[in-house]
Amino acid sequence: MNIFPQLPPWDGMHVLVVHLPIGILLVTPVVLLMGFLAPKNARHYAVVALALMLLGTVAAYFAVETGEAAARVVQQTDQLRSAIEHHMDLGEDTRDVFTALTIIYALILFAPRLLRKEPARKAMTIVHIIFFVIYMGGILLVANTGDAGGKLVHQYGVKADLGPAAPAANSAPAAADENPFGGE
Repeated sequence: MNIFPQLPPWDGMHVLVVHLPIGILLVTPVVLLMGFLAPKNARHYAVVALALMLLGTVAAYFAVETGEAAARVVQQTDQLRSAIEHHMDLGEDTRDVFTALTIIYALILFAPRLLRKEPARKAMTIVHIIFFVIYMGGILLVANTGDAGGKLVHQYGVKADLGPAAPAANSAPAAADENPFGGE
């Protein structure tokens, strides 16, 4: 008995991959806020937030690639094609925006140390607040991208190819005197 499910083909992976960047990128602002609320540990929270941004951004690259593969196998009407292109454009924009945000945040965190010039605490707080506000704009992009993908599934009925169907299970109930664990 195989305890791991069979992975779908690459063009069916989008449904599995896409939720990872959404979740990670949406939880990152919570970590950023925790840094504001715990200034003694702000640096630690900032590094964790950067790691989450990096992971979410890498996952966004996979989401875009698997989405493009899925779009190639869907039979498209003109209306569906337009909806898919809109979702793909938003996905690529999301990937690009979070790539830029991740690089910018890495610079915010590490440039002062590399330049051996620590800015004033007040200045860094202002920079972090500005970054947080900009990041929240990126979150709106994630939400719009997810909404466009949800419409493809729920409004247009687009489904992923998850591979061959599982064989039908034996629906006959076990005999009352049969031990399902073997033996007597």
